[in-house]
Amino acid sequence: MPEAARVLGEIIRAAVSDGRVPGVEARLVKAPEACDILGVSRSTLYELVKRGEVPALHLGRSLRVRTDLLEEYIRQQHHAERGGTATT
Repeated sequence: MPEAARVLGEIIRAAVSDGRVPGVEARLVKAPEACDILGVSRSTLYELVKRGEVPALHLGRSLRVRTDLLEEYIRQQHHAERGGTATT
């Protein structure tokens, strides 16, 4: 049990410090899932990608976004709303 508590502590510290969980890979999601994660419409997502605010890959005609980058965008927006400056 002490080992589980140590690992859980590491995960919590990592999540608080940079939002990433050790050993969990980012995954690519299609536009509809990215829209759900961000809570925006498809056209808004494409506008964010066009402006370079959300990095994305185009695989053929399909747009894909890494989940860790979506989480980073959300953190930046949250920070900007709380009086900080968003960095892009």
